[in-house]
Amino acid sequence: MNILQKLLIPILVVIVCIFLIACCWVGNIFPLLLGEKIWLYKNPDVMEKEILHRLPVGSSVDKAKAIMKRNGFKCKDIQNGVYYRYRDIRIDYSKGTKHSHVNFLDCEINKPSLINTQYWWTQIEYKNESVTRVSVSYRNVGL
Repeated sequence: MNILQKLLIPILVVIVCIFLIACCWVGNIFPLLLGEKIWLYKNPDVMEKEILHRLPVGSSVDKAKAIMKRNGFKCKDIQNGVYYRYRDIRIDYSKGTKHSHVNFLDCEINKPSLINTQYWWTQIEYKNESVTRVSVSYRNVGL
């Protein structure tokens, strides 16, 4: 047996371990490999910029649905609907900026841990099947 054959199994085990660690740390690894990974930020303004980096204004709504889904968001298509853009949900729910009579993808994702759960709500407005605006609200619920 030559040296390559002896090292083949340990090398494969290391590769699988690296892949599993990457999946746990990054989440779904395929958006990262495709250059479509949306990183989750607690600051909603930064999060909006992150999404707009992947889905610039003018992107197709079908592309937006696909990228959001690959990143773990659950989205619903809302026609002629209403949503609110919040900056500090802890203070007052009524302080959100109202957006009405718009078509948008209503997307959400949450990350639970032992002591809290983080929630992100994202609305991707579109007109004529093209993205026109992205809005993100964030809330951390727990101890």
